Amino acid sequence: MGFLDKLNQTLNKAGEKANEMANVAKIKMDISKFNGNINTRYQKLGELVYKSEKEGFDATVEKALFVSEIENFFEEIVKLNAQLAELNAEKEVVVQTYEEPQQQEFVPVEGKICPSCGKSNEVNAVFCAGCGTKIG
Repeated sequence: MGFLDKLNQTLNKAGEKANEMANVAKIKMDISKFNGNINTRYQKLGELVYKSEKEGFDATVEKALFVSEIENFFEEIVKLNAQLAELNAEKEVVVQTYEEPQQQEFVPVEGKICPSCGKSNEVNAVFCAGCGTKIG
């Protein structure tokens, strides 16, 4: 085998590895996107539950739609993790999963609550002390 043949073989292997790495990165980005979608649906579901309780309307259908969307995103994550496992069959597989947000105890506070990050701020605050979002 000549020098050019070895060079060609090495370049082919490098190209295959780069392609594999790109595929893994894309799958991980898709998983991250679905996790973001799940968090958004959780937030919207919570807002819907709060509003329906406060205003006294039945939101059963809307809640079921949010739950269905969340379940679909979980199913997509499972499929993507299977694809990752296939791509990493010869290596140790690091599987990304969705992590449930930890429940926080509700503590009523006086002041302004940031709509962006949920941090409690002073009553006269104009910007959130946690994330800088304008709140006043």
